Amino acid sequence: METLEIEPFKPRLKVFSKEQATAIHMAALEILATTGFKMEHPQVRELLVDAGCRIENEDWLTMPA
Repeated sequence: METLEIEPFKPRLKVFSKEQATAIHMAALEILATTGFKMEHPQVRELLVDAGCRIENEDWLTMPA
């Protein structure tokens, strides 16, 4: 039986620097805290509220950073 040699995967995308990843993360936290997000699933919404999220308008939540 002949052995196949498979070339290892080499990603084509550049990885963010630590500073860039931190900036993206901080911006995402700010959006979650100020703009918020819509959560239509009632049970998940309840879990998120129990974990500290605030209901802003029926199914719209904000998440403290």
